[in-house]
Amino acid sequence: MKTIFQIIIGLLFVKCYAQDPQLAENTWYLSYFTKNNVTIFPPVNDEIPYVPAEFTDFGNWNFSTGVCDALGAGEILYTENSQFTFNDLAFLAGGCSAAVNSYFAQQYVEFWVYNSAPPYFYTIDQNQNALTLTITNPIGEIAVFGNELLSTAKNNIETIALFPNPVHDNLDIKSQKGPSKISLYDITGKLLKHYNFMGGDFNIDLQTFQPGVYLLEFENNEIKVVKKIVRL
Repeated sequence: MKTIFQIIIGLLFVKCYAQDPQLAENTWYLSYFTKNNVTIFPPVNDEIPYVPAEFTDFGNWNFSTGVCDALGAGEILYTENSQFTFNDLAFLAGGCSAAVNSYFAQQYVEFWVYNSAPPYFYTIDQNQNALTLTITNPIGEIAVFGNELLSTAKNNIETIALFPNPVHDNLDIKSQKGPSKISLYDITGKLLKHYNFMGGDFNIDLQTFQPGVYLLEFENNEIKVVKKIVRL
């Protein structure tokens, strides 16, 4: 009887900590995540060529991700219903050099850290050799990863052109996407002004703003893209 009891306990222990082996077999690359019902794509530049995430079942860190910083967990607890919780999620600040990357990094960390009450849900879908990992955080926001690097985010960013940049007085905008709401922020993240953008060509008068670095955020029902501008 004692032996049977020990076997049952052992099976329950394994069941509670089981994970889909595909999680650990792949390095996952962020395609996009959602925040407040808006889809946010990572910037694609020399500082952030991609945003990886890795799950392992050995070593000191069983989960790691991050933009210019490090975010990880020493232990992940899995359940049978494709759920997991972090036992000790930790954030190690590093910092991005580019303002647009810092802005994105802050939002990505908030997906994990500020909503870290359990549980998280995950699904893995397969289309031929390509895998898609979808993680849903405790408040229903999702982060979508693939096991292959894709150009989705880059394509969305490249649909918005700003010129001249750096700019003296008038900034011209061309975009294949619209309508959008454009928000202008200073380098500290303070909102300065909103613009309604219907797509196509648009002009922003910057004569009343001091020289410096600013952030332009383009947002519609599909995407949110942040681009840096320099006022001379």
